[in-house]
Amino acid sequence: MHERGLHPVGSQAEVDHVRPVAWHWNGYGYNTDQATRYEWYDSTDLEVLCGPCNSSKGAGDTEYEPTVGASFLGWRE
Repeated sequence: MHERGLHPVGSQAEVDHVRPVAWHWNGYGYNTDQATRYEWYDSTDLEVLCGPCNSSKGAGDTEYEPTVGASFLGWRE
């Protein structure tokens, strides 16, 4: 099993959000406009991980809920 901090030789670095994107979507993103979601995705709350570390991290304990709220606006709205 791969452990964070032990990086395989030749592994590629990946940038990921410290707080999972699913956490943001479930709490706020599902019911906001595109600009608000974009601002969060463009945050400084990022970390650099090796590929296997990022893959094993997943969404943590957060289960993605694929619904939208009444105030949700897409990118052209």
